[in-house]
Amino acid sequence: MDSIDINTGLTASQAESRAANGRSNSGSDIKTKSSFQIVCENVFTLFNLINLILAVMVISVGSYRNALFMGVVICNTAIGIFQGIRAKRAIDKLSIISAPKARVIRDGNEATIPVGEVVLDDIMILSSGMQICADAVVLEGECETDESLITGESDAIFKKNGDELFSGSFVVSGRVKAQAIRVGAESASGRITGGSKYIKKGDSEMMKSINRIIKLVSICIVPFGAIMLYKSLVVLKQPLEASITAMTAALIGMIPEGLVLLTGIALAVSAIRLSRNNTLCRDLYCVESLARVDVLCLDKTGTLTEGCMEVVKTEPLGSSDGDIDLDTALNAFVSAFPEPNSTLKALAERYSGGTAHTLRNTVPFSSARKWSAAEFDVLGTLVLGAPEFVMGENSAQISEMCAKYSANGMRTLVLARSPLPLPEHPGALPQDLRAVALIVLSDKLRPSAPATLEYFRQQGVDIKVISGDDPTAVSMIAKRAGLENAGSFVDMSRVPDGDIPNAAEKYSVFGRTTPDQKLRLIKALKA
Repeated sequence: MDSIDINTGLTASQAESRAANGRSNSGSDIKTKSSFQIVCENVFTLFNLINLILAVMVISVGSYRNALFMGVVICNTAIGIFQGIRAKRAIDKLSIISAPKARVIRDGNEATIPVGEVVLDDIMILSSGMQICADAVVLEGECETDESLITGESDAIFKKNGDELFSGSFVVSGRVKAQAIRVGAESASGRITGGSKYIKKGDSEMMKSINRIIKLVSICIVPFGAIMLYKSLVVLKQPLEASITAMTAALIGMIPEGLVLLTGIALAVSAIRLSRNNTLCRDLYCVESLARVDVLCLDKTGTLTEGCMEVVKTEPLGSSDGDIDLDTALNAFVSAFPEPNSTLKALAERYSGGTAHTLRNTVPFSSARKWSAAEFDVLGTLVLGAPEFVMGENSAQISEMCAKYSANGMRTLVLARSPLPLPEHPGALPQDLRAVALIVLSDKLRPSAPATLEYFRQQGVDIKVISGDDPTAVSMIAKRAGLENAGSFVDMSRVPDGDIPNAAEKYSVFGRTTPDQKLRLIKALKA
């Protein structure tokens, strides 16, 4: 990483030089098989060669009608080419980066450029709601990022000076200036996208079996054809046309053309049905691979759950503020933040009635503070956050309740109130804070998750849940979804690389798993 002035950024000539040397996001497109390669793979096969030789022999003697068996060859080839090109186009569109534009500093001025024109060492300006298009390091400011697309971790991550930002993640809050340190295929999103697009050699038992049959037939038909042709021409003294036609008819019967065609049609229909359920097939034989699955690995966030929180219950804490209605307080607090985070969105589903109280001041949530606050004219100051950060030493009285919910994989927040206004310092809490209620939250389970897991259980498929979240929370979500052995979980941050194969076999739920560990777990299960 070169030293670049944070206020000036790269000059136009420096950016052009880096782009010319391939150090830009434009080189992040990992190519799959070309359409020409797909056509060649389906046209130039042993099956097609044998049929083509026989067709040429029949046509050469003028018996055109007897060459109609080539219709099977053409249909089978067309099916393979169509499905291969269709899958290629879908895979080529895969991208973690969805943001079309990026904001950078060039020649001392802010500029909005296409994501593909971002180069190494560019000074990027990132603010709330923007997607990070290249790996970068924070040079100025603070922010929170959602890295769930990269790591699977659903919680926002606080970033400060010197911390790395990963491409593909989103800025949840804050504003920073960051210098690009990895672009294109070398970035986090580029590596993941490249891994999904690499060309893998087919591993189909069905395809191998059919190819073995065709190879055996091709070995046999050469001497058989020669013997039959000799018998017809020399022994029986038949004309050339009749001899070749008879030989071709006999040899065609030895080639399993119907098997090849029906297999191709069945796989093509299966692939089309899968595509209607948003399933991408790389090739026809992916259907067979799916049928052979005996272990299925799932993430938690967005797979077992909907990727959002829900309020399980609100438990009043018997505060002396008996004149404060809990519903009124929560309705007012939710209405104070027009751009809510995931926690406030969960609260808004239950408390969204607005308020008649006048809002005076707010402090948005921060991962560093672990709380947010809103000051009203009559209600006073309401603070919502982690009990130990909001109540400080006074949190001991509710810590036992929090521990009970945490043991069940739930998240607890405390709503506290103070009659005093918010201090001028944005990171300070008002005095005389008193706990009003405990808010219990949990990941929102997908309605279809229990039935889906039960279906796989009946099919004899073993389920592994691999997540970047806390292992206890992941275990409880898996238990709610009906996963067998959900209590068999492990914290992967404590598992050495050498023990990963044993862990993959022993446990059903894996928490605090890094992307690299996820790949190692999959490879261990394959082995």
